[in-house]
Amino acid sequence: IPGRISKATHELIFLAVDIPSYGAKKLVIEKTDKLNQKKDILEDQNIYNFGDTKFNVTFDVTNKKYSIRNGNNNVSKSFTNEFRYYQGHRGSNDKPENRASGAYIFRPDGDSIPIGDITHSALKRGPLVDELHINYEGGWLSQIARVFHGEDMMEMEWVVGPIPVDDNVGKEIITLYCTDIKSNGTFYTDSNGRQIMKRERNSRPTYDIDLLEPISQNYYPINSQILIKDDSTQLGVLVDRSQGGSSLQDGCVELMIHRRLLDDDAFGVGEALNENAYGTGLVSLGKHLVLIGQDITKEKKEKSLELFYEPLVVFQENWDQNLFPLFDINLPANVHILTLRKILQPDEADSDFVLLRLEHLYQVGEHADLSLPVTVSLSGLFSGAFAVEWARETLLGGNVWSDEVDRLEWIKEEEGKK
Repeated sequence: IPGRISKATHELIFLAVDIPSYGAKKLVIEKTDKLNQKKDILEDQNIYNFGDTKFNVTFDVTNKKYSIRNGNNNVSKSFTNEFRYYQGHRGSNDKPENRASGAYIFRPDGDSIPIGDITHSALKRGPLVDELHINYEGGWLSQIARVFHGEDMMEMEWVVGPIPVDDNVGKEIITLYCTDIKSNGTFYTDSNGRQIMKRERNSRPTYDIDLLEPISQNYYPINSQILIKDDSTQLGVLVDRSQGGSSLQDGCVELMIHRRLLDDDAFGVGEALNENAYGTGLVSLGKHLVLIGQDITKEKKEKSLELFYEPLVVFQENWDQNLFPLFDINLPANVHILTLRKILQPDEADSDFVLLRLEHLYQVGEHADLSLPVTVSLSGLFSGAFAVEWARETLLGGNVWSDEVDRLEWIKEEEGKK
């Protein structure tokens, strides 16, 4: 990666268990004598097998196909994964049809184009995780497919860039996951990481579209996840940052992971989307979590929360346990804390107040059991940390008591009258 100067030769991976929901866990890292452990590495094979008995993966290099056997239910599923790019439209912006693809607009010239073949691959097995390292033609694209032992999902970490533009073609890079799922033009995306929205390809629920831009018109913002499914299989891809995504063909989902374009789109930036650092184009590094199975609703929800609320790692020579509050919160599996913070009440300055926001994680009908209403007891919620003397409900903003709200009542127009 351009600009990265490091003497590091290894990556430390460890399993941290029993991390308190609100608190910290101390893990001591010590330098020991060198172990004469034989490296378990396979390189440039046609077929790789990795994972464990719970989640076993076979990768076919030629067809870029992952076959997965889930040991929990002895069900086998498969998907292909490849990288492609769209050529960014080059235009003068003098009229709408000549608008260039740029920072604020996605206007590809034609269908996506395969990037190239795999030039090198290596499987590295370890006691906690197996990693399949894949390099592609051109030297500017690579991916690591990981399976953590005991988990039933795959982590795909990609490094893209600097995107070559010596051919005077701007490129918008996507990763494409394809299965045999009969999705029938339907896919699902999140809305701000919360509500799951049903999408119909080439359609809108309340109006007709003209399909002048059949690719970009079917793209949606993906803040958390994108999903396709049929009666027997579901494929979900979780993202670590907001990306554009779609399902332009049945059984497939695609996500845009990097862009480098050569023309300004005349929407206010005043320059092309061609950022440079260290004398070359930018490099993008990120990851997707891929889940595939008969019903991944619960796993998808839990993994998306884990991805968004990753633990904060703090390094300290002399550990002081008292620096971090330590208490567990007793919540049902389908309830999540959005906010827990101390606030001031000017009329009761000597008392301690906290603002608590709770979220039901599942929509109505999303899960047979976890979508049901649930009761939370506030009196025992923070046992061991503090006692709740009283609680009063506010609106979501936390600035108005809910029982003091005088809501507006809208007078509906009579049918047939404007």
